[in-house]
Amino acid sequence: MRFCRRNWVALFFGGSVVCTTICCARIQRVPYTGRFHLALTENIEDKLGEYQWQEFEKENKGKLLPLSDPRTIRVQSVATKIIAAMNSGLRLGTEFKINGHLGASRDFGDKVAQYFNFKSALAEAGFKHSQKRDRNFIWKPATKHLNQRNWEVYVLNTPEVNASCHLGGRIVVCNGLLDIVDNDAELATIIGHEVGHAVARHIAEGIVRLFLMLSALIALIYALITTGDSTSRGNVDGLASLQDMFSNLMSRRREAEADYIGLMLMASAGYNPQVAPKVYEKKLGGEGGIQSTHPSGMKRAKLLQKPKVMNNALAVYKEVKDGEGVRSFV
Repeated sequence: MRFCRRNWVALFFGGSVVCTTICCARIQRVPYTGRFHLALTENIEDKLGEYQWQEFEKENKGKLLPLSDPRTIRVQSVATKIIAAMNSGLRLGTEFKINGHLGASRDFGDKVAQYFNFKSALAEAGFKHSQKRDRNFIWKPATKHLNQRNWEVYVLNTPEVNASCHLGGRIVVCNGLLDIVDNDAELATIIGHEVGHAVARHIAEGIVRLFLMLSALIALIYALITTGDSTSRGNVDGLASLQDMFSNLMSRRREAEADYIGLMLMASAGYNPQVAPKVYEKKLGGEGGIQSTHPSGMKRAKLLQKPKVMNNALAVYKEVKDGEGVRSFV
């Protein structure tokens, strides 16, 4: 009797997880890298974004600088160029909004992305492509969440050296970070990285991954506890630790992906991509490691300095500087 009950519980729980995933998540392809992932639907992401932002404003009441502040204007100016270049590269249209103000993208360039160079650069950066899908363009990159997006860009008046991307296209740069960047190219490195998170929908992906991991962990804990083995119960903490290690590993990979997308975005916006590795290595740093959510600054710089990666970014940068427009990445 006990065996049957346990199986019915497992069946019900597994079915609930599958149904929830089908209803709330979609398999999509990430722009710029072509990676496939499972992420929340756009509608759910927007609703969560509104709630998250309300909580953020409560926690940081009075700390967001006015939109008329020179520091905010500077960040918005760089963000406008990055987002305009993204809209052009992904062929989203010529208009977008930042903090309610209408912006315009660059004219589309005449060149389409050079497939083989782009693919080899991705491979060297650690991202893999499916040759069949690339060649036939069966599954286009997901851009619905970016089209006609009303972006919001703010400066948080704190000494912390940090920037963050929130759900719903909201980017926050801390004042402490502005104190360490020497020019707009360095600032574009950071903003490009944060926009990269939004392009790849990393938060929406992370929520689905967390849900699936917690579901698997609960199922394993239930299986261990119902065995009645005291030794098995002692393994629960070990399972939780493994989950944390796996989450940190995935987080480091998503940060590296945002670095790569940010590199292409800043090059498309006319900022020298050779600046980016120096920012990560010398100004942002970080030690990395298996317990860290971010790779070390040296590791991030090394990935972006790989010849095929940087040469591809420099080619994009040169085309923009030569007046050829932003190449297509779709």
